Amino acid sequence: MKPDVEKLLEMTSEGYWLISPQLTIAGVNRTFCDMSGYGRGEVLGKPIFDFLDDCGRQTFEIAASKPEELDGCDFEMTMKKKDGESFECRFRIAKLHDEFGKPRGSVALMTDVTERKRAEALRESEQKFRLLFERSADAILLLDEDKYIDCNQAAMDMMRCTDKNRLLGLHPSQTAPERQPDGRLSLFVGSPRCPGGRRFCRLRGVHPRW
Repeated sequence: MKPDVEKLLEMTSEGYWLISPQLTIAGVNRTFCDMSGYGRGEVLGKPIFDFLDDCGRQTFEIAASKPEELDGCDFEMTMKKKDGESFECRFRIAKLHDEFGKPRGSVALMTDVTERKRAEALRESEQKFRLLFERSADAILLLDEDKYIDCNQAAMDMMRCTDKNRLLGLHPSQTAPERQPDGRLSLFVGSPRCPGGRRFCRLRGVHPRW
């Protein structure tokens, strides 16, 4: 590889491998070493599969089983750091040829997409929660400290409320009788705190008509 190209790859913000036809690592840049925790000497000459977990290994083996399709390949797989921690990487691969057109390995560029994948998983989890929350047949009201911050349709139906905004910001006692069946004031029911500083309230009685 030309010196100026090697210098450019060394400076890129993406991880870089020069992969030999035998699928060993013939070149690596500092970015990959930083993202994986390996030193350059611990990477050079090693099979690429030493740095992939089982799922990543299978992904690359499938891609490498058809060398003609490996050129320009763009896929994501799981890699292993030196400390054993896994991280998600986007791989982009380009085949290399000598002046006579004979294959002489590949160049792989890697981008750590772990945080993006975590954000996607969190967003998906939040969407699933929202769907279950909205469609639940049980009345659900969410509180932050002592105020309602959200509720589902079943809660609105139970309270015979047609405008959610009229519920939000209220203390639970404001939607219950002054006293509970045991004589306690509704205002003071729900004092026990749940983990995270949230309150769990169980109030009984007729809710106001809206």
